Amino acid sequence: MSEPKPYTAVLVVGGNAVLVSMTAASGALRLTDVSGVCLLETRWNDSWDALMAAANEVAHQGPGDDMGALVNALLARSGGAR
Repeated sequence: MSEPKPYTAVLVVGGNAVLVSMTAASGALRLTDVSGVCLLETRWNDSWDALMAAANEVAHQGPGDDMGALVNALLARSGGAR
């Protein structure tokens, strides 16, 4: 049996579009830039809603938002697995 399609969203981080995809069954989380280059691949042990809440938190921290802040926040919440 094939795995269901991943949840996906496009976030704007530091002025750049980032595709976020998560497969709920396995917890596989992947962030890629618009050209398809993988920026982060890890496991996410929480829900899609929790992932979007974490990303939203970073996005609303004010000036200086960047990919590093998003990656660090997601790694911290995922237990640091990479």
